[in-house]
Amino acid sequence: MRFKNHDYAEFYDRQQTEAGYPGKLLAPVIEALKGFNSVIDIGAGTGFFTIPLLESGHRVTVVEPASEMSDIILRKCPPGKREKLSVINDLWENWTGEKHDAAICIHSLYSMNNSRNAIELIHRNSEKRIIIVRESSEMKTLTGMTRAKLGIELSRDYNPEIVSALKELDVPFTVKNIMEQRPHRVIDPDRETGSVIYHLRLDESYKNRVRNIINELCSKDSRGIYFNAVYSDNIYLF
Repeated sequence: MRFKNHDYAEFYDRQQTEAGYPGKLLAPVIEALKGFNSVIDIGAGTGFFTIPLLESGHRVTVVEPASEMSDIILRKCPPGKREKLSVINDLWENWTGEKHDAAICIHSLYSMNNSRNAIELIHRNSEKRIIIVRESSEMKTLTGMTRAKLGIELSRDYNPEIVSALKELDVPFTVKNIMEQRPHRVIDPDRETGSVIYHLRLDESYKNRVRNIINELCSKDSRGIYFNAVYSDNIYLF
């Protein structure tokens, strides 16, 4: 798992920061969690939601399999907030902890073996829940455009699975779509190539083809290479 590589974790954190993540997704999450003291951040990565939640006064339990990622959260933790942060380096599917006021699962459902069971576990262990997944059909990203140019079929759509699971659980829910355009900065072309290969689950034989596609798709300015990305995400609140 590339996220368990220290150098890649650092690259991921910098890459996402340069891309302006979490962008417009942060405000509705913070707003929805007002009044909910304890929050489980499932698949927290390097803390793009963990840190703002701590700064907003929440107590946060991070469930992140890769310690290389959560170590960055610990490093970024604001002064005086460490006592409100707990870190568990394990898969969400193995959760046996206490029930929290709220739980968020933001772009983390993709790596789970059974999305239905993961959603049921979220429902059982929190009162307020937020799941965010991509609306791939409306997105324009380097990975997605590379996928199209290579003739690889679209990635799995988790939206029908979430809707089906919530209906089975008989849980009322609302869905809000957030669209945003942000420049995706290519910090290191070699690592960007490796990142795309990783996300598309390709082998190293694709390296030159992917690198050429990235060069073709990107533009240049005084700051370097970038791609004008369009992000579309569905926020499920239940």
